[in-house]
Amino acid sequence: MMQRVRPAVGGAVRARAAWLGFACFAVLASGQAAGAAIRLQETEAEAPDASSAPESQDTPAVANAPILNLPAANDLDHLGLDDVDRAEAGSWSDFFVEHQPSSEVMAMIPPQLAGLANQAQASYSRADFPACLAQSREVLRMLPDFPPSLLVYGTAAFRLRRHGDSKSALERFQEVAPTEVWRTQVLGHALYSLGEFEAARDHYLAVMENAPDPRSISLGARRGLALANYRIGDTEVALAGLNQVVVLDPGNAEAHAWLAQVHFDREELDEALASARKAMELAPFEPRAYFLAYRVLFEKADLAQAGKAAQVFESEAEELQSRWEALSATASEITTLRNRLLFHVGDPTLLRALAEHHRDLGDISNLTKVLSTLLATHDVLDPTTIARRTFAIEALRDAGARDQAVELRSATLLLFPGAEGLPQL
Repeated sequence: MMQRVRPAVGGAVRARAAWLGFACFAVLASGQAAGAAIRLQETEAEAPDASSAPESQDTPAVANAPILNLPAANDLDHLGLDDVDRAEAGSWSDFFVEHQPSSEVMAMIPPQLAGLANQAQASYSRADFPACLAQSREVLRMLPDFPPSLLVYGTAAFRLRRHGDSKSALERFQEVAPTEVWRTQVLGHALYSLGEFEAARDHYLAVMENAPDPRSISLGARRGLALANYRIGDTEVALAGLNQVVVLDPGNAEAHAWLAQVHFDREELDEALASARKAMELAPFEPRAYFLAYRVLFEKADLAQAGKAAQVFESEAEELQSRWEALSATASEITTLRNRLLFHVGDPTLLRALAEHHRDLGDISNLTKVLSTLLATHDVLDPTTIARRTFAIEALRDAGARDQAVELRSATLLLFPGAEGLPQL
């Protein structure tokens, strides 16, 4: 059992400068892990798929990091922070210098804790959020309120939809690092997901106002602020915010879909339809925009009352409604599988089922991402390797991605000369 380390009163713990090259802040400060890929849905935030996790920094784990007995996926309730001690006031007051972790402070973190914090970041990078939660909590148990571990814990908890735990960790982070509120946009997402829309709005504003560089304000924070304003009922400000998002990122299908929603609520049917059409064009397998578009078209048909125009509107509305119903049924199954994968990371049976849904839709982009995860192992001693690759080649072929199927088949023959039973293309 490691001895608990307490920061000295009135000063900061000195830490090992080599720890990760401070990889977790390099990723999280950019907003890539904690914001840009996190999407706020109508009632709660949907966790991004594994492909959107931050890339590994390829930093070797410290050899003497402790090995934890991680809880089962259904035992995460024991990983909250309520019973984890707090640091004494001012303990981490000099951790950040000009918004960067102090190399001096980083010089004295015990190697075991540095290694465990490294492992937590690696777990987050491969989307193993339960492991990240357990590892970060153990660091916090031994080194109360260590800022990097609070930030990573809070982000992983959010990805697991444990919004209360995320809020708790990130509020602690704000207390020990009040100059770094700009790093905590995920707290805004957690507040939004908990239905605390006014608090979410205020937090997003604080994140943006305290950013040391406007370029560090992610699209996730901007979109979150717009949606919080929408939930509060300030649709004018919400529209302005969403329009700012699509100016900065014209290919943001979700922002276009939300524009359609807000315009529809304001009975601005032409604008709603235009935004919904753009969202459908950018994300043809996402059902939300189809729902909004067919609702708008039925409204326009009612306004037209009768005649050719009404018939045209109704005909297209019925077609889009049918497409929405088909996509919605599949989207529900995809969401269920993605939720299960949060707690059963890399499960090949779940990944195959998810890939089959994307294959049947013809959604080559998401199919490729899922297959990349499925094929993550290349060990010739793994008896399932060839079977996984065979499945992937067939899925790509059946989805219409023949060139990618050919490329994967060729790569498989290079890795496994003489492999038999690969699909013919």
